[in-house]
Amino acid sequence: MKKPTKKISTKYLEWLIPIIGLCFMLFGLYTYDLLKNKSIDINKEITFKLCTEVSKSLHKWISDLISIGKTVSADPRVIQACLHPENKEYRDIA
Repeated sequence: MKKPTKKISTKYLEWLIPIIGLCFMLFGLYTYDLLKNKSIDINKEITFKLCTEVSKSLHKWISDLISIGKTVSADPRVIQACLHPENKEYRDIA
């Protein structure tokens, strides 16, 4: 009895399809890693810029609050209201 022989094209495809699949998988992993690292770098840059802007804004806000506090504390009506907190008249004037 004759043993069935495989055609050369069948043998070729049995090797070619897994090799092509492996190549696509490796290319996908490489692309994923490349995009992941690029995304992380972009995210770090954007986060640094955002934090810098927030820090500047908070610093300006605190400076403005200090300036307002100095202005209010220089007012003699406020000083009198702080010296005599039980006196309603001083508090209403301040």
